[in-house]
Amino acid sequence: MTVSKFGSIQRPESDGIVKKMVMFAASLALAATVPLSSETPEVPGSMEMRPETDEGQRAPDDSLTRAATAFRNVIHELSGYSVLDWNGEESAHLLRAAEIALMHMNREGVEARRVNEVGNAVEAVFRDALRESGFQAEIPTTSAGRRKATGYPDIQAHRAGADFYIEVKTYNLKNRLTTLRSFYVSPSDEFKVTRDAFHLVVAFAMEQGEDGKYRALSAEWVNLFELKIRLKLEYNASNRDLYGDEAGLVAHALEAPVREKEDPKD
Repeated sequence: MTVSKFGSIQRPESDGIVKKMVMFAASLALAATVPLSSETPEVPGSMEMRPETDEGQRAPDDSLTRAATAFRNVIHELSGYSVLDWNGEESAHLLRAAEIALMHMNREGVEARRVNEVGNAVEAVFRDALRESGFQAEIPTTSAGRRKATGYPDIQAHRAGADFYIEVKTYNLKNRLTTLRSFYVSPSDEFKVTRDAFHLVVAFAMEQGEDGKYRALSAEWVNLFELKIRLKLEYNASNRDLYGDEAGLVAHALEAPVREKEDPKD
C-alpha cells in the first residue's frame, strides 16, 4: 500500500442486500482456508471494517474475522467496476487540494459537537478544496442514479480524464497505528461505485485546541489498490427492537424520583 505525505501544518433492507449477505457468508468457508499473504487469492463478497472513534472499540475478534482479501476484488464484486492502480495521476492538483483544506481548517478551526462529527465537517471542506484545485467534485451518484452521502466512498472527483473515488478520514495522531477498525465497505443495492477509477483515502490528523475547535496537523494520501480487508459478520438490534412497545421485551421500568426543589429560605 502506497502512503504519501502531502503536507503538514502545525497548529496556527432490501432483498438484494440479503442475497448479497448470504453470498458473503458462503464465502467464509473459502476465506477460512486461504492464508494471508502478498498473493491472497480472490475471495468473492464484501469485506467490512467498522468505523472507529477516539473513545475506542475492541480490535477485531479473530474468532469472527476471516482471512484478508484485496479491496479491489471486493469493489469489483460489488460494482462490476475496477479499482485502478494510482501512479501519481493529477498528484500536483491533489496536493494542492490538501494544502487548501489544511489552510481553511486551521484558519478558523473546525467546530463539532462530538468528535465523530469532525469527519463530516472536514469532508465538506475537502470537497470544496478539490473544486478550488480544478476538480469536479461531488457526492457520489449511486447505481440508481441518485446522490447518496452515506457509505463508501465520500467523494467522486474528475479532472483531465481521470476519475477518483476519495474517502475522507480524520484521526487522533496517537491512534494512527492502532489495530482498531477505521475503514469499512458495506453492500448496498445502490452502491456508490459506478465507474472504473482510482480509489484513495485522504486522512487528516486532527487535534482539539483550547477553544474547543479542531485543527489539522497533517494530511496523507493512501492508495487503496493494494489494501487488504477482512470480513466481520455481526448480528445487531436497534433501540426500537430493545425498548419498543411492539417488541414487548421490557420487563421492568423505573422512574427516578423527582428531586424536590430546595427552599431558598432554608
